[in-house]
Amino acid sequence: MILTFAMHFSGRSLHAQNLVPNPGFEFLNTCNVTTLAQAYGSIENWFSFNYSQSSPDVFNTCFPTPGLNIPNTFAGTSQANSGEGMVGIGAKISTSHRESISIELNEKLVLDSAYCISFWVKNSRGDNTSYWCKNVGLYLSENIIYQNHHLMPADIYSSKLLDKNEWVEISGYVIAKGNEKFLNIGYFGPTMIYQKPASSDILYYFVDDVSVNMCNKDSLLSVVCELPNVLTPNQDGYNDLYVL
Repeated sequence: MILTFAMHFSGRSLHAQNLVPNPGFEFLNTCNVTTLAQAYGSIENWFSFNYSQSSPDVFNTCFPTPGLNIPNTFAGTSQANSGEGMVGIGAKISTSHRESISIELNEKLVLDSAYCISFWVKNSRGDNTSYWCKNVGLYLSENIIYQNHHLMPADIYSSKLLDKNEWVEISGYVIAKGNEKFLNIGYFGPTMIYQKPASSDILYYFVDDVSVNMCNKDSLLSVVCELPNVLTPNQDGYNDLYVL
């Protein structure tokens, strides 16, 4: 007799509704931009708590300005993970400067419900500089975050080194505390875990395709339990007891 309870870490979404508006950074107010500040202001829904202190960058194929146009960005050559847009976030180690980008979700998260979360990142490897960081993560908040919140641990973060110039999915799930309304992507954690060459002080990652979907909580939290299929109660010390 073998009894098996299936475990599904990723979980199945109860419905396909993504709570993140403009999840792929595709929707813009205008393509007629010539500066980084204009590019940032052209994107719909997404924002930063203080652009002068935390200045994420926006890239799109429709921007006419070199350096802001995909694939030849000022931070390195890259296509978007999908579609025509993506953003970039940097961190300056010497000043503990950490950039982030935020968005208000379509609805608040429901207390004790499970949500599957995913976003894609890519090490820009600008100028072929070799570096990596494990602090790139996603943080859910009830209110708009400010810079000191970057010291909080991320809700979802990468278990990989993020050292290669390729798109990597960072995914996981959270059990909602209730009232989480804002999603924030940046460099989180009280201690930066990184490696960089002596010639560089900047870490930089592209970000694309963000999703938050309600999941089947029972499926997420289930476990696999295989029970013995033989019971021989002959007191020889093997399979004498059947214990669950």
